[in-house]
Amino acid sequence: MAQLLAPGVRLAGFYFIGTTPKGPPFGIERDELDVLLTSNFELIEDREVSDSIPVFAGRERWLTWRRR
Repeated sequence: MAQLLAPGVRLAGFYFIGTTPKGPPFGIERDELDVLLTSNFELIEDREVSDSIPVFAGRERWLTWRRR
């Protein structure tokens, strides 16, 4: 994503936090996501999602990252 986005551009979306033995949904541990993104992106928003469908409930976050 860093190669596709110019500095200052935002990357935003729903992230399914936590690994799953098989998917979908396919999740990622939060620390792994941070390792993947923090060298090129700054986290500017992290919100809990309260209206998820049952399969995502309690593990979905709305995250917004800004390209450095």
